[in-house]
Amino acid sequence: MIDSRMKKEMVVQPLEVDKGELPMVIHSDRGSQYRSLTYQERLTDYHITHSMSQPGTPVDNAVIKSFHRSIKRELIEPNKHKSKIEMKVLIQDYLEDYYPNKRIHTKFMMTPRQFETKKISNLTAC
Repeated sequence: MIDSRMKKEMVVQPLEVDKGELPMVIHSDRGSQYRSLTYQERLTDYHITHSMSQPGTPVDNAVIKSFHRSIKRELIEPNKHKSKIEMKVLIQDYLEDYYPNKRIHTKFMMTPRQFETKKISNLTAC
């Protein structure tokens, strides 16, 4: 969902669509859309634990803030002239393919998928 404003529907709608592949824990900031009664009810309905940042502790969100900075710099800003429909396709491709499978993260010198695979193989080797 792409919109010019962050509304509760933007965080509730993915829960409704992805019922079969929902996570067990969702971490968010303290935005009003995440604190809304509707969102909280959906999390309860789907047995999802809500982890929320503590007030004044931005380090809780350091990883997602870094991701947001990356997607804005690498995708949003260079394509800001595109239509909402075009942006939706670009963002979907970025999230589903480019970022997890192709984008090398300098801290680990591998993609997120490679890192995840390595971690899993290390755990199963024990």
